[in-house]
Amino acid sequence: MKYDINKHQLGKLVGTITGKYQTFAPQEIGGKVVLAEVKTLSNLRLFSRPTVLPFKKILFPDRVEFGKADGTKSIALVGLHVCDVHALHIFLRQFVDSKLVLRRDNILIVASECEPDINCFCEVFGANRLDGFDIYLQKEEGDKYSAYTNSQTGEDILDEIDIISAEEQSNPRPIKHDDDDFEYSLEDTISRRADFEDFWQRIANNCFGCGACTAVCPLCFCFRQEYKNNIDGSSKICLKWDSCFAKGFSEIQNRNDLRPENVDRIYNWYHHKFVRGKRELGRFLCVGCGRCIVACPANLNIKNILSALDEKIERRINGGNKNS
Repeated sequence: MKYDINKHQLGKLVGTITGKYQTFAPQEIGGKVVLAEVKTLSNLRLFSRPTVLPFKKILFPDRVEFGKADGTKSIALVGLHVCDVHALHIFLRQFVDSKLVLRRDNILIVASECEPDINCFCEVFGANRLDGFDIYLQKEEGDKYSAYTNSQTGEDILDEIDIISAEEQSNPRPIKHDDDDFEYSLEDTISRRADFEDFWQRIANNCFGCGACTAVCPLCFCFRQEYKNNIDGSSKICLKWDSCFAKGFSEIQNRNDLRPENVDRIYNWYHHKFVRGKRELGRFLCVGCGRCIVACPANLNIKNILSALDEKIERRINGGNKNS
């Protein structure tokens, strides 16, 4: 259902949500737009560029004590881009049986319209489709906005602040991209590492192996256990975010490393996102948010890498040299 609201009503809507939920939203802090708990409405940056870090550090805090994660509280995520809404649902599916993160019923999702930049490619994975939210906010001319509800919870919140539904009902504007024909055929290509070993090696030669891409990606799930020792001699098992690019991440007994070289680790990252993840969760583990492009100190661009790989398989199919 569509509602027409003004700037004052938008503020009232966010204020009502913060009064009912522990609320996290994009805010400008230290010159950066970050997803943080709302303490004051003055710092809010709805309709902003993507936040530096995604929602995963909120749903799965670093060093959370194993078995003590609070899975019963309710939170609101306000101002999520549509691609992050899609990522959130995939993320929740990954941990659905773990009791480590909140369930969907405990999360109010308020998505907001965005303007895709040069690093965005969410349309490739269908992550620009408007779905999975409770409330969706869209900017109109001047200080006018449209609010769309996609659940009874969303409608109840708007009804609570006496916002009347619009006389003329319509659907939200689609999120447009310049690269409407930009697509990949990935699974078979990436599965055949031996055919493209030179390709992966060239990427690895330029990769620092720092793991910045995994830190900012909403759909990188790697974590490790560590023990927190107490003064009384007891200890607690805590879970800490990690990266599959870390040299010790894939070590087993006697320091045998399953992925000893950087090329092994970078290939594993792409294979997990575009092959194993699709098989396990039914979706690629990428929503095209572009955060990894911004974060990479080596200026590696996942869009260019996937395009180059796609071109290689196209040439191979058409009879070109497999090493070209």
